[in-house]
Amino acid sequence: MNEQNLISIQKYAVKNKLSTFAVIKKINSGELQTIKKDDKEFIVDTSTQEKEIKKSSMRRAEFSVEDKEIFLEILNSCEYGTLCLFDKQFPYSVPLNFAYLEDKIIFHGANEGKKITLIEQNQNASFNIVKPYSFIPSYFSNTTSACPATQFFASILINGKVSILTQAHQKAKALEALMQKMQPQKGYESIDETNPIYTKMLTKTAVFALEIENFTIKIKAAQNLTKEAKENLFNKLEQRGEEIDLKTIELIKKYS
Repeated sequence: MNEQNLISIQKYAVKNKLSTFAVIKKINSGELQTIKKDDKEFIVDTSTQEKEIKKSSMRRAEFSVEDKEIFLEILNSCEYGTLCLFDKQFPYSVPLNFAYLEDKIIFHGANEGKKITLIEQNQNASFNIVKPYSFIPSYFSNTTSACPATQFFASILINGKVSILTQAHQKAKALEALMQKMQPQKGYESIDETNPIYTKMLTKTAVFALEIENFTIKIKAAQNLTKEAKENLFNKLEQRGEEIDLKTIELIKKYS
């Protein structure tokens, strides 16, 4: 840790125009990272750090892609992902709705319960999103063996740290992003901390932000098939003719 990124609680309060009590509250909620040095507690001032989201490596390199377009497409089209937290001996995973906002995964929940307890104990988390494409039955390969059966998909695995948002304007912005994604046809008053119909809701709702530290994008779309096998697959998918089959053909042509 570079010492120039460390700042005392008092200096952080002055720099950000907060009371010392407000800063301590942020520390206790996990919103601020601290470190002890010479028996004193310092805040890790991330505003002076240049953050870089890194792409992780993958064993099956042929399925790994680096494409901002598909990254955003998966995040914006998938309604839910699975959050995985640390829970002593076993991992704890929970599916939930989410939104992508300012390079963070946003989600909400209750102010109490297992999820928030685990996050307060350990901020490290992973988040997995999967967009399914066509299931390819074994008989598409003109065989009686079950082995060729497979599922095509696009997925993102994210690792990072979860913080609990405490400011009303932060919570309102995050929840509005979630509503815009899940209910794009509108039909509701925009969520704003100044709107009295949301005052109580913002207090009772916990809102979380997963800061992305690294991620992998995996797309399985016939990359390991020969040209002849792909042509056969296209014919089979076109004959079946479901909407997802046509989308799968587009995916294969783009990534394999």
